Amino acid sequence: MKESDWKLLRKLKPVLLERLCEPILQECRDAIAEEGKSAHERYLHLWRLLRTRDQDVAICFDDHRRSNAIMKLVAIHQRGLLEDEELAQFSEGTQETVRALSTPVGGSA
Repeated sequence: MKESDWKLLRKLKPVLLERLCEPILQECRDAIAEEGKSAHERYLHLWRLLRTRDQDVAICFDDHRRSNAIMKLVAIHQRGLLEDEELAQFSEGTQETVRALSTPVGGSA
């Protein structure tokens, strides 16, 4: 990844992380407030939800290094966290690579 792309990704990281975490927190609120379930059932649902979502956070944001930045950017793009205008700020080569490697999570391209 070009130095300018790496700097841009580092700049965007807090915004992208917020975009991922906010819906996760809403899912947690919904799981906790679920009617008709016991406290233990709601706890188990919340625990499973957090385990699953923590994997998404880790895949996208843990261990950010320039050497793995393209794969992090692909993971971010696959989860719909990167707006078109933001992707357009990266170099043409990075944009092409991200698009070529991206398959939406939970589906196909």
